[in-house]
Amino acid sequence: MPETGFIRPNDLLPILAIKSRKTLERWIRTGRFPQPVQIGERAIGWHVGVVRAWIAERNPPRRNERCAEGQALKQHSTPQRTLKCKN
Repeated sequence: MPETGFIRPNDLLPILAIKSRKTLERWIRTGRFPQPVQIGERAIGWHVGVVRAWIAERNPPRRNERCAEGQALKQHSTPQRTLKCKN
């Protein structure tokens, strides 16, 4: 996935591990995946930051991942359910 900019549907399918554009369209229609934006007269896409945030939201860090040795993750009861290292 590019660092910045937009990503088109056909480039997004392998990142999401889906094979069908119809599946992606169904996810969008049902609210499971964010709506695309119009990036050209006949082109749609997603801002890379939106896609990265969506992926991160569904793949939270595992216990003790990304924390210093001896620290554990604690979960906050926010809508985003963020995980932070305990001090």
